[in-house]
Amino acid sequence: MKRIFLLSVLLNNAIKFEVLAIHRVFLFLRPNSDYSTSWLPMNALPRLPGVTIFLAKISVGLGGLAADDGDDDQTSDGLSLLNSVSSRGKYKCLSCDPPNCTPREPCVNAFQSQDGYLEMTSGSGSGLPLLIQRTLAKQISLAECIGKGRYGEVWRGIWHGENVAVKIFFSRDEASWSRETEIYSTVLLRHENILGYIGSDMTSVNSCTQLWLVTHYHSNGSLYDHLNRNPLTRRHALTLAITTMAGLAHLHSEIVGTQGKPAIAHRDIKSKNILVKANGTCAIADFGLAVTHSQTTGETCIAPNTRVGTKRYMAPELLDESIDMNCFEALKRVDMYAVGLVLWELARRVVSNGIIEDYQPPFYDRVGNDPSFDEMRKAVCIDQQRPVLPNRWSSDPVLSSMGKLMKECWYSNPHARLPALRVKKTLIKLARSVDQSPVGGQIV
Repeated sequence: MKRIFLLSVLLNNAIKFEVLAIHRVFLFLRPNSDYSTSWLPMNALPRLPGVTIFLAKISVGLGGLAADDGDDDQTSDGLSLLNSVSSRGKYKCLSCDPPNCTPREPCVNAFQSQDGYLEMTSGSGSGLPLLIQRTLAKQISLAECIGKGRYGEVWRGIWHGENVAVKIFFSRDEASWSRETEIYSTVLLRHENILGYIGSDMTSVNSCTQLWLVTHYHSNGSLYDHLNRNPLTRRHALTLAITTMAGLAHLHSEIVGTQGKPAIAHRDIKSKNILVKANGTCAIADFGLAVTHSQTTGETCIAPNTRVGTKRYMAPELLDESIDMNCFEALKRVDMYAVGLVLWELARRVVSNGIIEDYQPPFYDRVGNDPSFDEMRKAVCIDQQRPVLPNRWSSDPVLSSMGKLMKECWYSNPHARLPALRVKKTLIKLARSVDQSPVGGQIV
């Protein structure tokens, strides 16, 4: 009877899905199915925002009822199909030849059960989550809370003996969690300067729903933390700047093809959303506000989300509300304004002639620790203020060049701002002038 009830729930929500998608959900969650051979086509839900959340909740419900029936293997709180429905591409089988597989759907042999999770490879070897989780939350032991924010908490967790970062969202921020999961699942998103994604899960703790996003763990923390703790050499500062711009340039670029990548505007670039890896390079994180755009279809996908960006880093056109939110190029220019402020934060911490400034956030001398929208609008739009460049920079070729670059990023006129790729190339050229022997393409 319970399964009949759940069947009726799915049917009552049929208006949210295509009939094919409903059929595949039944196939995936049927009581006696083998998880290693059940699958959901990647293109079953092509353009239905929010469907992944609904399916996840259905998955949780079915798991609970399965437990009542004595089937422990189906008690997963996880989003067994979350990553499946939000990713599309061509899949390579693990146990059969490519000619035996259809080009747009994964062969059932592409999934292989290993230690309680399902492993999947793509034809390109990039762009998809590492795993399709069955019980990801239950496999992770939370060790310590390493950060708190308006969205929730970040924990260091242990997963199969390795450190991972677990971002736990408040239930009210479900839209941000859903959007980040969708963005991280984008084909060909993977890049060494974008935070590595492991998976997403929905679980219940003390009758409260928790939304988990699991990523690689970086013990150095954010660029904000790194700058507060450490002075920088010129070469280290350039490495941080170049790798940040490499990640952003990859986001902003569209890759056209069978397994393409839409262009992505981040919309919340700041030093707290950039992580510092053990090798001294950066990785961009937090895609809760990200917007995607496909030049091929002309579509700009802005997920419904009540969250707004960080006011301190808001561009003038956001503060005076003159921006056209439907223009994707305008959103990329917003990112570039924030890049200028991050470069300023970096440059202040570079030691030159034995002199260094303490870390301060942008506009520290104009607004308080938690500035209001009106305070930032007055400082940036009305008074036309920008962070002050210290006099010592003028006698240092690297800092003076970085100063010129950041000014070209924070112009009031959005159309005058440099694009990400141009900033990246300029920084690389500057780095080569400092050291003619970059290692692996980076200044170390």
